[in-house]
Formats: sequence, structure tokens, C-alpha cells
Amino acid sequence: PTKTVYAMDDTLDTTGLTIRETLSDGKTTTTQTVTSGFTCSPMKLTTTGSAVPITVLAGGQTATFTVKVVTSLTVDHISVRTPAKKVSYIAGETVDTTGLVLNATMTDGTVKVVSTGFTASPTAPVTLKKDDKTVTITYEEKTTSYPIAVADVTVSSIKVTTPAATLKYFTGDTFDPTGLVLTATMN
Repeated sequence: PTKTVYAMDDTLDTTGLTIRETLSDGKTTTTQTVTSGFTCSPMKLTTTGSAVPITVLAGGQTATFTVKVVTSLTVDHISVRTPAKKVSYIAGETVDTTGLVLNATMTDGTVKVVSTGFTASPTAPVTLKKDDKTVTITYEEKTTSYPIAVADVTVSSIKVTTPAATLKYFTGDTFDPTGLVLTATMN
């Protein structure tokens, strides 16, 4: 069958199971593939193990195959399904995982789509440095990463675009930046 790994108490899925029957009329032997008209036992998987036997009954004959049955399903591995919206940064910024979606492949091969519950590294309050090239994502103790670009930008000049509303002060007054607009030029 297509599915070969199950959790305890799952029901056997026979999708993809094919059986080759060899028929003989005394003169000729014919082999055919059968995809229906058979029964499997057990259908409810209540025994754990790496090779739990399944018996197939078809046309009065039996055959066996094995499946893996685990106590419970866990995450086998993770991968990035949809990258974060932001992958280009300026040194000093923190990682933003907005939009990041993961595929969590379970031990039975099924895929769970995950958009929350994971952690990113480096993470705030740690800021990015120009040498940072990847963000590592952890979910259910499994990790994956995705590439980022970090530019090392420095301010080369600053200019007052709009002065502050208050320009006259007396000794001891506190500066009020209301209305002040600065333009910074970066390299």
C-alpha cells in the first residue's frame, strides 16, 4: 500500500495495495494484478512495532506484508513551505518571520502546515550583523533554515529637513523635537 507508517489505533489504509494472483487452469498460468476484492487483517492497528504483519485474503489464498506502527505520531522533519516576507535586512535590524509557513512532515509521511508555534534564531533582542546569512527555525525540536541578506549600512550624513516647532529656549529648558524631520544619507 501507499501508506506504510501508522500511529497506534489507526485504521489500515489499503490505497495503493495491489495483489498479484496466479491462476492456473491446468494448461496455462496467468498472473493478474488485483486492486479490490480482498480483505486485510487486522484493519485496526493496535500493536506497535517496525514490522507489524498484515494478512491479505484474496480468492481463498493468503499473503502478508508489514507496516510500521508507532505509539504516536511525531514530527520527522520540517521544511520551508512559504518564505518569510522579509529576507533582506540592514545590520542592526531583528528577524521578522511574518508570512513564514512550514511543512512539518510527520512520522507517517503526512504533512502538517504550520504558521505559528515555531521559533527563529537569531531573535530579538539579538540584532542582525552583516555576516548573518541564514535564519534557523525550530519547531517540535526539528530545525530548518532559510537564507537572508544583511547589508552593512552606515549613515554618511544627516540634514534637517524640517526644523522643530520650538526654536527658542532658555537655560534649563528641555529640547522638544516636535515637528523635527531629519534626512539621513546612507552609504
